[in-house]
Amino acid sequence: MPNRAEDVRLIHVLREAKVLVNVDGRKLNAPNGVIPIVCPDCDQAADIDGHIHKLLDESGGRVRLHSLKQHGGGMLISEACPLDREFSIDRYLLKHIGVARSLKDINTIILFVHAPCGAAQLEGLSVVEILYHVVEAKKRVKGMWPNDLISCYIHVDYANEKKRTYFLSRKAFEQWFAENNGEQYVKHMNQTNGFDSGLAPAAELFIHPTSPFAPVTS
Repeated sequence: MPNRAEDVRLIHVLREAKVLVNVDGRKLNAPNGVIPIVCPDCDQAADIDGHIHKLLDESGGRVRLHSLKQHGGGMLISEACPLDREFSIDRYLLKHIGVARSLKDINTIILFVHAPCGAAQLEGLSVVEILYHVVEAKKRVKGMWPNDLISCYIHVDYANEKKRTYFLSRKAFEQWFAENNGEQYVKHMNQTNGFDSGLAPAAELFIHPTSPFAPVTS
């Protein structure tokens, strides 16, 4: 499915505002690999994985991808994201980030989204809403593992074989959102899924508090 014309326009606007910037792998601190949270879209997965490999090559770290794949990717961890709320997908992903960190000794987590995203379009989400949720997801993951590096990226298929991956600056997005009435693009904001966002209790993530997979609490 193609990107909607309005989403393409907004992507260009966000590029001009330096919210979405070209990827520079040299800025990524990933000495032991990454835990990507990505969408499994079969038409984009090879290109997305290739971009992550290139990113790691440029970073000088080990090329290790311990990927967690669910429809919608990194934005699913936002408590306000409407995708698969009934299945507590956010808590499921948070649990398995914790498992991956412990099993593989990886402390670099990348939250990937893409456009067009079929799962997002089924919910009527604009590209701004996708970015809003992945930024909210970043804040939530950072709250649980404050010493880890958490970064956000969006893969864009412009059609005609033109595909790009951009780094999403949280600070630049939040500034743009505040200055441009970003709420007009977002239907699902500031909602919770039964407990406060940020530092969720380990029990809420189906992890025993004494488990090595439990989130940092101090």
